[in-house]
Amino acid sequence: MAQATETVKATKRSTPPIRTFEQVSNHIKQNIASGELKPGDKLAPERGLATQFKVGRNAIHQALRDLERKGILRLEKGRSGPGFRPSETSFGEQ
Repeated sequence: MAQATETVKATKRSTPPIRTFEQVSNHIKQNIASGELKPGDKLAPERGLATQFKVGRNAIHQALRDLERKGILRLEKGRSGPGFRPSETSFGEQ
């Protein structure tokens, strides 16, 4: 009887865990919504963000590409190298 109870507990999960890149993405979106990040602000390079969030560069890369795909950030290529900036349209939608 104890095994059946353990099986139910193991299979009963209300929500899946949030992936690392989604946590980073949510944090950046909160910074935009709170006004901490404004249009034209340049984000740190991926390596710097990875250090800041204490995650791998792959998670940062995925988060930035996800936000870019959603129109929240835009990739700008400039003299100092590529960088992500909050897009103007992301502020009206928050």
